Amino acid sequence: MKRLVFIHGPNGVGKSTTCSLLHEKISNSAWLESEWARRINPFMFTHEIETMTEENLTHILRSYLNLSVVETVIFNWGLHGPRKKILERVFENISDIEYQYIPVQITCSEQENINRMKKDQRSDLRIKRGIEIRSLYENPKCSEIDSTNLTPWEVAEAVLDILKSV
Repeated sequence: MKRLVFIHGPNGVGKSTTCSLLHEKISNSAWLESEWARRINPFMFTHEIETMTEENLTHILRSYLNLSVVETVIFNWGLHGPRKKILERVFENISDIEYQYIPVQITCSEQENINRMKKDQRSDLRIKRGIEIRSLYENPKCSEIDSTNLTPWEVAEAVLDILKSV
């Protein structure tokens, strides 16, 4: 059965970096970086853009899950703001496809989160918004990796360990 590895967590914790490393390590994998489905400048969540994002994510996930050479789909997404509702609709849209869903949340300490966002040269406003939504990721109902004192490779290895155990 195909696997859908869903990597989520607060802004700036290393979701994209982790997914990039996982994609390198997992043969017969595809990676859907959520930003690809909605890269618009300036970005805003309007009804039209939410609909487009849902359609894009649905199409790409469906295509990857139906592609014979792909065994594992890696997908990263934040669950804050309208994103959670969009994601719920996307999963409804692909509910006719059989796959093993493996959610993993990545977190880190608040100070480390700020340091990483600064290193990524995010604006003070984006950093402030990122810190404000951290509470949405408390008490996850899935595997969680605290990446505070881990290298990106160690985080990817921790995800691979989770995949081996399911």
